[in-house]
Amino acid sequence: MKITLSLYLTVLLPFPIYEENVRESTEQILLNAGYNVTVCANSIEALEIYEKSYKSINIIILDIVMPEMNGMDTFLAMKKINSELKVIISSGYSIDGEAQSIIKEGALDFIQKPYRKNELLKMISETLKY
Repeated sequence: MKITLSLYLTVLLPFPIYEENVRESTEQILLNAGYNVTVCANSIEALEIYEKSYKSINIIILDIVMPEMNGMDTFLAMKKINSELKVIISSGYSIDGEAQSIIKEGALDFIQKPYRKNELLKMISETLKY
Protein backbone atom coordinates (compact mmCIF):
# COMPACT_ATOMS: atom_id res chain seq x y z
CA MET A 1 0.00 0.00 0.00
CA LYS A 2 1.47 3.33 -1.04
CA ILE A 3 0.65 6.41 1.02
CA THR A 4 1.08 9.77 -0.66
CA LEU A 5 1.93 12.64 1.67
CA SER A 6 2.33 16.34 1.11
CA LEU A 7 5.85 17.70 1.25
CA TYR A 8 4.56 20.63 3.29
CA LEU A 9 3.67 18.61 6.37
CA THR A 10 6.03 18.99 9.31
CA VAL A 11 6.52 16.45 12.08
CA LEU A 12 8.00 17.37 15.46
CA LEU A 13 9.85 14.35 16.78
CA PRO A 14 11.03 14.65 20.38
CA PHE A 15 12.90 11.46 21.26
CA PRO A 16 15.28 10.83 24.15
CA ILE A 17 18.94 11.04 23.19
CA TYR A 18 19.52 7.52 24.53
CA GLU A 19 17.19 6.18 21.80
CA GLU A 20 19.34 7.51 18.99
CA ASN A 21 18.78 4.47 16.75
CA VAL A 22 15.00 4.70 17.07
CA ARG A 23 15.08 8.46 16.52
CA GLU A 24 17.28 8.19 13.43
CA SER A 25 15.27 5.37 11.85
CA THR A 26 11.99 7.17 12.54
CA GLU A 27 13.38 10.38 11.08
CA GLN A 28 14.55 8.54 7.96
CA ILE A 29 11.15 6.88 7.46
CA LEU A 30 9.44 10.26 7.68
CA LEU A 31 11.93 12.05 5.42
CA ASN A 32 11.64 9.30 2.80
CA ALA A 33 7.85 9.69 2.95
CA GLY A 34 8.18 13.38 2.15
CA TYR A 35 7.75 14.93 5.58
CA ASN A 36 9.78 17.81 6.95
CA VAL A 37 11.07 16.57 10.30
CA THR A 38 12.30 18.50 13.32
CA VAL A 39 14.09 16.25 15.80
CA CYS A 40 14.47 17.19 19.47
CA ALA A 41 16.66 15.56 22.11
CA ASN A 42 14.44 16.43 25.07
CA SER A 43 11.09 17.89 26.02
CA ILE A 44 12.41 21.39 26.83
CA GLU A 45 13.86 21.70 23.33
CA ALA A 46 10.59 20.37 21.87
CA LEU A 47 8.57 22.97 23.79
CA GLU A 48 10.84 25.80 22.67
CA ILE A 49 10.52 24.73 19.03
CA TYR A 50 6.77 24.20 19.32
CA GLU A 51 6.20 27.59 20.92
CA LYS A 52 8.05 29.33 18.08
CA SER A 53 6.76 27.21 15.19
CA TYR A 54 3.49 25.55 16.21
CA LYS A 55 1.60 27.01 13.25
CA SER A 56 3.84 25.10 10.84
CA ILE A 57 3.94 21.81 12.79
CA ASN A 58 1.22 19.44 11.64
CA ILE A 59 1.80 16.52 13.96
CA ILE A 60 3.92 15.51 16.95
CA ILE A 61 5.14 12.01 17.73
CA LEU A 62 5.76 12.28 21.45
CA ASP A 63 7.66 9.72 23.49
CA ILE A 64 6.31 9.17 26.99
CA VAL A 65 9.72 8.90 28.65
CA MET A 66 11.67 12.07 27.95
CA PRO A 67 14.54 13.85 29.70
CA GLU A 68 13.59 17.06 31.54
CA MET A 69 9.79 16.51 31.54
CA ASN A 70 7.64 13.41 31.15
CA GLY A 71 5.24 12.87 28.25
CA MET A 72 2.16 14.08 30.11
CA ASP A 73 3.76 17.33 31.25
CA THR A 74 5.16 17.95 27.77
CA PHE A 75 1.78 17.26 26.16
CA LEU A 76 -0.06 19.57 28.56
CA ALA A 77 2.47 22.37 28.03
CA MET A 78 2.10 22.04 24.26
CA LYS A 79 -1.67 21.97 24.58
CA LYS A 80 -1.51 25.35 26.36
CA ILE A 81 0.29 26.73 23.30
CA ASN A 82 -2.17 25.18 20.83
CA SER A 83 -5.28 23.36 22.04
CA GLU A 84 -5.76 21.80 18.57
CA LEU A 85 -2.40 20.05 18.39
CA LYS A 86 -2.22 16.58 16.86
CA VAL A 87 -0.17 14.14 18.91
CA ILE A 88 0.64 10.47 18.54
CA ILE A 89 2.02 9.01 21.77
CA SER A 90 4.96 6.67 21.32
CA SER A 91 6.31 4.20 23.87
CA GLY A 92 7.97 0.85 24.26
CA TYR A 93 5.41 0.19 26.99
CA SER A 94 1.75 -0.68 26.47
CA ILE A 95 -1.07 1.83 26.08
CA ASP A 96 -2.07 1.21 29.69
CA GLY A 97 -0.95 3.75 32.26
CA GLU A 98 0.51 7.08 31.21
CA ALA A 99 -0.21 6.67 27.49
CA GLN A 100 -3.90 6.15 28.21
CA SER A 101 -3.90 9.19 30.51
CA ILE A 102 -2.40 11.38 27.78
CA ILE A 103 -4.99 10.13 25.29
CA LYS A 104 -7.72 11.06 27.76
CA GLU A 105 -6.20 14.56 27.83
CA GLY A 106 -6.47 14.84 24.05
CA ALA A 107 -3.65 12.98 22.30
CA LEU A 108 -5.11 11.34 19.21
CA ASP A 109 -3.40 7.96 19.03
CA PHE A 110 -0.75 5.61 20.42
CA ILE A 111 1.96 3.64 18.66
CA GLN A 112 4.07 1.07 20.45
CA LYS A 113 7.80 0.81 19.72
CA PRO A 114 9.27 -0.80 17.83
CA TYR A 115 6.93 0.12 15.01
CA ARG A 116 6.91 -0.73 11.36
CA LYS A 117 7.19 1.83 8.59
CA ASN A 118 3.73 1.19 7.10
CA GLU A 119 2.08 1.21 10.52
CA LEU A 120 3.68 4.55 11.39
CA LEU A 121 2.83 6.20 8.05
CA LYS A 122 -0.75 4.95 8.11
CA MET A 123 -1.24 6.24 11.66
CA ILE A 124 0.14 9.65 10.73
CA SER A 125 -2.11 9.83 7.68
CA GLU A 126 -5.18 8.91 9.73
CA THR A 127 -4.28 11.28 12.58
CA LEU A 128 -3.94 14.19 10.17
CA LYS A 129 -7.60 13.72 9.17
CA TYR A 130 -8.76 14.87 12.64
